[in-house]
Amino acid sequence: MIRVIKYFFYKIYSFSLSNGETDAGWAMAIVSMFGIFNVYGILGVIQILLQVKTPQVNKWIIIFLALTLLYLYYLLLMKNDKSKEIAKEFKEMEGSKAMLNLLLALYIIGSVVLFIYTANIVRALNR
Repeated sequence: MIRVIKYFFYKIYSFSLSNGETDAGWAMAIVSMFGIFNVYGILGVIQILLQVKTPQVNKWIIIFLALTLLYLYYLLLMKNDKSKEIAKEFKEMEGSKAMLNLLLALYIIGSVVLFIYTANIVRALNR
Protein backbone atom coordinates (compact mmCIF):
# COMPACT_ATOMS: atom_id res chain seq x y z
CA MET A 1 0.00 0.00 0.00
CA ILE A 2 2.86 2.36 0.75
CA ARG A 3 4.23 1.70 -2.72
CA VAL A 4 0.89 2.76 -4.26
CA ILE A 5 0.90 5.93 -2.14
CA LYS A 6 4.44 6.71 -3.24
CA TYR A 7 3.46 6.06 -6.86
CA PHE A 8 0.45 8.38 -6.46
CA PHE A 9 2.82 11.02 -5.10
CA TYR A 10 5.21 10.40 -8.01
CA LYS A 11 2.45 10.82 -10.63
CA ILE A 12 1.34 14.16 -9.18
CA TYR A 13 4.91 15.31 -8.55
CA SER A 14 6.06 14.43 -12.08
CA PHE A 15 3.05 16.30 -13.50
CA SER A 16 3.96 19.39 -11.50
CA LEU A 17 7.60 19.07 -12.60
CA SER A 18 6.50 18.99 -16.23
CA ASN A 19 4.64 22.27 -15.63
CA GLY A 20 7.78 23.98 -14.35
CA GLU A 21 7.20 23.69 -10.60
CA THR A 22 10.07 22.44 -8.47
CA ASP A 23 8.29 22.00 -5.13
CA ALA A 24 6.57 18.75 -4.13
CA GLY A 25 4.22 20.47 -1.69
CA TRP A 26 1.10 20.18 -3.84
CA ALA A 27 1.73 16.52 -4.47
CA MET A 28 2.07 15.86 -0.76
CA ALA A 29 -1.06 17.91 -0.01
CA ILE A 30 -3.18 15.91 -2.46
CA VAL A 31 -1.85 12.56 -1.26
CA SER A 32 -2.41 13.65 2.36
CA MET A 33 -5.98 14.66 1.54
CA PHE A 34 -6.64 11.14 0.28
CA GLY A 35 -5.07 9.79 3.47
CA ILE A 36 -7.49 11.86 5.54
CA PHE A 37 -10.37 10.56 3.36
CA ASN A 38 -9.20 7.03 4.13
CA VAL A 39 -9.08 7.64 7.88
CA TYR A 40 -12.60 9.10 7.87
CA GLY A 41 -13.80 6.23 5.68
CA ILE A 42 -12.36 3.61 8.03
CA LEU A 43 -13.82 5.36 11.07
CA GLY A 44 -17.15 5.50 9.24
CA VAL A 45 -17.06 1.76 8.54
CA ILE A 46 -16.35 1.08 12.22
CA GLN A 47 -19.21 3.35 13.24
CA ILE A 48 -21.58 1.66 10.77
CA LEU A 49 -20.61 -1.81 11.99
CA LEU A 50 -21.12 -0.80 15.62
CA GLN A 51 -24.33 1.13 14.83
CA VAL A 52 -23.45 4.05 17.09
CA LYS A 53 -23.88 7.79 16.72
CA THR A 54 -20.86 9.97 16.11
CA PRO A 55 -19.45 11.12 19.45
CA GLN A 56 -18.80 14.82 19.95
CA VAL A 57 -15.05 15.32 19.52
CA ASN A 58 -13.11 18.43 20.44
CA LYS A 59 -11.88 20.31 17.35
CA TRP A 60 -8.34 20.38 18.76
CA ILE A 61 -8.21 16.58 18.76
CA ILE A 62 -9.25 16.53 15.11
CA ILE A 63 -6.64 19.18 14.25
CA PHE A 64 -3.99 17.24 16.16
CA LEU A 65 -4.85 13.99 14.35
CA ALA A 66 -4.84 15.71 10.94
CA LEU A 67 -1.49 17.36 11.63
CA THR A 68 -0.07 14.04 12.81
CA LEU A 69 -1.18 12.40 9.58
CA LEU A 70 0.32 15.26 7.55
CA TYR A 71 3.61 14.88 9.41
CA LEU A 72 3.66 11.12 8.75
CA TYR A 73 3.15 11.77 5.04
CA TYR A 74 5.90 14.39 5.18
CA LEU A 75 8.27 11.82 6.70
CA LEU A 76 7.27 9.24 4.09
CA LEU A 77 7.37 11.48 1.03
CA MET A 78 9.45 14.61 1.49
CA LYS A 79 11.91 14.67 4.38
CA ASN A 80 15.58 14.68 3.33
CA ASP A 81 14.71 15.03 -0.39
CA LYS A 82 12.78 11.75 -0.49
CA SER A 83 10.61 13.28 -3.20
CA LYS A 84 13.59 13.23 -5.59
CA GLU A 85 14.44 9.66 -4.60
CA ILE A 86 10.84 8.58 -5.22
CA ALA A 87 10.81 10.33 -8.60
CA LYS A 88 14.08 8.66 -9.56
CA GLU A 89 12.86 5.24 -8.39
CA PHE A 90 9.69 5.28 -10.47
CA LYS A 91 11.24 7.04 -13.47
CA GLU A 92 13.85 4.28 -13.77
CA MET A 93 11.33 1.49 -13.21
CA GLU A 94 10.47 -0.28 -16.45
CA GLY A 95 8.05 -3.13 -15.73
CA SER A 96 4.87 -3.28 -13.67
CA LYS A 97 3.86 0.35 -14.29
CA ALA A 98 0.60 -0.94 -15.73
CA MET A 99 -0.10 -2.84 -12.52
CA LEU A 100 0.76 0.22 -10.40
CA ASN A 101 -1.52 2.37 -12.57
CA LEU A 102 -4.35 -0.12 -12.04
CA LEU A 103 -3.75 -0.24 -8.27
CA LEU A 104 -3.56 3.56 -8.18
CA ALA A 105 -6.87 3.90 -10.03
CA LEU A 106 -8.47 1.41 -7.65
CA TYR A 107 -7.04 3.29 -4.66
CA ILE A 108 -8.35 6.65 -5.86
CA ILE A 109 -11.80 5.36 -6.79
CA GLY A 110 -12.04 3.22 -3.65
CA SER A 111 -11.02 6.11 -1.39
CA VAL A 112 -13.59 8.51 -2.84
CA VAL A 113 -16.41 5.93 -2.93
CA LEU A 114 -15.71 4.72 0.61
CA PHE A 115 -15.60 8.29 1.92
CA ILE A 116 -18.85 9.35 0.25
CA TYR A 117 -20.67 6.11 1.03
CA THR A 118 -19.73 6.02 4.71
CA ALA A 119 -20.41 9.76 5.10
CA ASN A 120 -23.97 9.31 3.82
CA ILE A 121 -24.69 6.33 6.06
CA VAL A 122 -23.12 7.95 9.13
CA ARG A 123 -25.14 11.11 8.52
CA ALA A 124 -28.30 8.98 8.43
CA LEU A 125 -27.26 7.22 11.65
CA ASN A 126 -26.83 10.53 13.44
CA ARG A 127 -30.35 11.78 12.73
